[in-house]
Amino acid sequence: MTKKKEVDPRAKLLFALSAVITAVLLNSAILLLFLLLLLVTISLLCGIGPKGIAKRLVLTLPFAGIMALWQPFVRGGSVLFSFYGLEATAEGSVFGIILLLRVFAAIIALGIFTATTSETEIGGALRYIRVPSILVATMLMTLRYMSLLDSRRKTIYQAQASRLFVKRGNPAGYRWVLKNLAYGMAVLFISSYEQGERVYESMLARGYRQGDNLIHWEGAGRAYSSGKTAVFCGLTILLPALVIFAFFLRISL
Repeated sequence: MTKKKEVDPRAKLLFALSAVITAVLLNSAILLLFLLLLLVTISLLCGIGPKGIAKRLVLTLPFAGIMALWQPFVRGGSVLFSFYGLEATAEGSVFGIILLLRVFAAIIALGIFTATTSETEIGGALRYIRVPSILVATMLMTLRYMSLLDSRRKTIYQAQASRLFVKRGNPAGYRWVLKNLAYGMAVLFISSYEQGERVYESMLARGYRQGDNLIHWEGAGRAYSSGKTAVFCGLTILLPALVIFAFFLRISL
């Protein structure tokens, strides 16, 4: 057993859910920053390197960043500056920072669970908290075929590159490049749909019927590290204490 998989996945799932709920309920940027640093430290101890953490956070920036940058212009309060007739407020800026910290904390918490847990253990942990089996099976099959989808994408783009297709500096023009990229995406989704149909037909041929339980996890009786599992269970209980602490002391930025 590798070090990354010594903790009971159910404890890691409950910890991730507790961290996400704590991040959502906290309204203090200071406490959110403390939570974020704690989660980063746990990620590093679990074997997730700085590069892996940064990659997850960068992927969320196009969505969370836009929402955070928009907050100063849509929330009332004391005006900091004006931009093309739009007034940015101090309260909106603070809320934007809090929103960004919440998203980062949730992404890192869920990353700890997914990066250190196998697909089978993820399914077993979700079924343990009574998530419907059809949802768990759909999620696991999606995770399984994401790698296949990425492989097909690389094959399509390699075929385009072998025909001297280049994205930047193409003499045919930018519109022609976008058109060919759109064709490649269309082929990718059509082939993925056909692959899904073939997989479902093969499942039916092997006796699958709607309502069958596809999750078979034998980890409930497996020997996990009791010490590390206890640490995750303790953090699961202690994290909501941050919310209680902030509520009674009325901590704000």
